[in-house]
Amino acid sequence: MKDGLPHSVEKEGKREDGSSFIVNVQAIPVFDKDGKSRKFIEVAEDITQKRAIEKELKLNQDRINYLAHHDPLTGLPNRTLLYDRLKLAIDRAQRYKEQLSVIIFELDGIKKINDALGFDARNQLLKNVSTRFKANIRKTDSLCFLGRDVFGMVLDKADSFQRSSFIARKILSLLKFRPFFIFGHELHLTASIGISHYPEDGQDVESLLRAAESARGQARENGGDGYQYYQAEMEKRSRYFLRLQGELHRALEKDQLTVYYQAQVAPAENKLSGIEALARWRHPERGLVSPAEFIPLAEETGLIVPLGRRVMEITCKQAKQWKDAGLLPFRVAVNVSPLQVTKGNLEQTVREVLKETGLPPQHLEIEITEAALAKNPEKTLQVLTNLKNMGVALALDDFGTGYSSLGYLQKFPIDRIKIAREFISSILHNDRDAAIVESIIALGKKLGMGVIAEGIETKESLDCLLAFGCTKIQGYYFAKPMDGKTLTAYLKDWCGRRTVYPLKI
Repeated sequence: MKDGLPHSVEKEGKREDGSSFIVNVQAIPVFDKDGKSRKFIEVAEDITQKRAIEKELKLNQDRINYLAHHDPLTGLPNRTLLYDRLKLAIDRAQRYKEQLSVIIFELDGIKKINDALGFDARNQLLKNVSTRFKANIRKTDSLCFLGRDVFGMVLDKADSFQRSSFIARKILSLLKFRPFFIFGHELHLTASIGISHYPEDGQDVESLLRAAESARGQARENGGDGYQYYQAEMEKRSRYFLRLQGELHRALEKDQLTVYYQAQVAPAENKLSGIEALARWRHPERGLVSPAEFIPLAEETGLIVPLGRRVMEITCKQAKQWKDAGLLPFRVAVNVSPLQVTKGNLEQTVREVLKETGLPPQHLEIEITEAALAKNPEKTLQVLTNLKNMGVALALDDFGTGYSSLGYLQKFPIDRIKIAREFISSILHNDRDAAIVESIIALGKKLGMGVIAEGIETKESLDCLLAFGCTKIQGYYFAKPMDGKTLTAYLKDWCGRRTVYPLKI
């Protein structure tokens, strides 16, 4: 307090009955004839009720603000908050030259459910859907309820096509393959999903939302139960993929496909435990083309069958060379698509390639996805059983994405489970994903299956997985994918010192 100036302070106290009170004590200076303050008069005011009213007003204002930005039924942010978050995401993307995606999706057939079971059932279903999404979507992926049966998401810092398509598939799997139980009824849902991307489809809130809404309408017109990119982007991608398709045909003819390999390790035992083969396309002009670009195209056009055979031929030939050199005391894993299983005569391909290369079947592992099990279970079971009888090992890739049921793990002759890297990437900051990973590891052990976690890039992630009991690891923390020549040198080095931790190559 400056000399001669009044000041005040708030104090709390107790009354004789034990109740609390707040007083404002103000010190008022008294001046003498020379203008100097020699003493003060204290004035106390009971402001208990005043502070209580202010607190109630603050709570009411907070409640009003919450209701203005959240849907009262689902508790999710509403359209107003989606606008705000998207605006911030666009500003950040512009500043740091990043990408982002907007997803708008509606639940198919809600009107029929409302007509059949009533308005209360519809509301309960929307609340259950919202609860499931909140539990399975990253907090950084802003999920909002836009009204009726429509939801929206902003995927900040998203790698446009990969991340948005993954989330779209996850939305579909959360709805379609896990039923909702409403008032004694078991309900399976689907969704029509529209996706737009920044900056390709728009550079402001309105244009991005409009593009996603347009794509959602197209997905609905296509029958629902799927996702659609904004049409302008689809047209651009269609021209690109048309050109890429022709180039991929030539790549098969001119033997431009190659294979990279990534080591798998058992850290607790300080040893290598396997190798995964990864397809690469050595384009004459663009260099190495990412499999994220050409594998979906190959599957869409059916080229995945001859492409898959070529990858298997290269891999098994290389593996035989490693075996002959005494460098292969484990298996080499080759990925196959659902189309290879159902229409590519996979069993015959494996048998012929093993015979041509001379690789013993016990050194080959086939990795299939959960989608392959769900697409044609009877055919897939027959193929996998025959491969198993040949001595080939079987791994279930990307486990946890929701396509298969636990019953499939008992039905199919799976040797080991590969946990989806989407869960691995978030175990350090998402307790639910960490719990899922820990449960998958425990499940694998109970079923007598091996479990491997891929996508390990940090020691913190490794330590977490080891604490969960995961014994097999794959990821950049130990080794990046490398060509056959580099991996041969790596294997020779490993055979010489029998250590992989810490790995230096």
